[in-house]
Amino acid sequence: MSTIDSELLELLSDEEAARVTPAETSWLSEGDEYVDLDAVDHGVLRARATSGRRRHRILARRALREETWDRVVERLHHG
Repeated sequence: MSTIDSELLELLSDEEAARVTPAETSWLSEGDEYVDLDAVDHGVLRARATSGRRRHRILARRALREETWDRVVERLHHG
């Protein structure tokens, strides 16, 4: 795990951190925002219907509290 991965995970509450598991991106709905922890340099991504099933460690916006998501995005922009 890279330093930025660790820093992003430290922003999460215990409840939110429990939701971060390897997951298929197919559970995301079209347009859902997420951060792929295996490719954080890509920043915030949007799920697409054509993205297919891939396994990633992701932080999905809808799985986080709004203030946590805001801190994640801030960290990505100033990392």
